Amino acid sequence: MVVEQTGKSFHIGDLLSVATDRLVSPRHMEGVYSVVKWMTGVPHSTHQLPRAADVCKPHLLRQHPWLVEITIPESINDEDALRTFLETVTARHGEYHEVQRIPEGAYVAQDPLIEMAQMMTVDPTAR
Repeated sequence: MVVEQTGKSFHIGDLLSVATDRLVSPRHMEGVYSVVKWMTGVPHSTHQLPRAADVCKPHLLRQHPWLVEITIPESINDEDALRTFLETVTARHGEYHEVQRIPEGAYVAQDPLIEMAQMMTVDPTAR
């Protein structure tokens, strides 16, 4: 019997990176890729991440509304500052949190090359 996984745990820094658009994942961009891939069910190319993260963000915040209460200081500008911030946040909120996938149909996957071409299309009337 195969049991379908209903949730997956992610580091709080991964979640904050998607929820706040500030990269504070201890795994850097890999953390963002992982959360977005899990929530949407599909892998993404770099240029697809912003659109996918925009779809994931409200679902993530519905699951963990307390994320909006966390202020990420502007002073995080190196690995030491990031580590200190994450130690403080994990001490208060916990290190790992379970995330559910977004509802089916909430995200429409696109071929990465087609999406790139659409992003590059210039409107000839916009001058």
